[in-house]
Amino acid sequence: MRSADSAAGAAGKPTAQVPATEAIRTNTAIFIESAGDRATRYPHFDADPTHAAFVVVPMLLAEGTRAVVAFGFAEPRTFSDGD
Repeated sequence: MRSADSAAGAAGKPTAQVPATEAIRTNTAIFIESAGDRATRYPHFDADPTHAAFVVVPMLLAEGTRAVVAFGFAEPRTFSDGD
């Protein structure tokens, strides 16, 4: 699976405006429901023909968040508050 931040080449930059760094900065999961949602929220993010929807979850560690787990979905998907 492709890294959610690979398109911008910014995975190591905590100020980059990409889903993984946003999840780390905010300590909240990022839900991207479709390619249109991704284009609106992250216009500089390259199109990904393999994944229409993403979830990017920060890994909460005692010393602070430094990593994420990203899940990609082939089709657009609506996420609920329970997700």
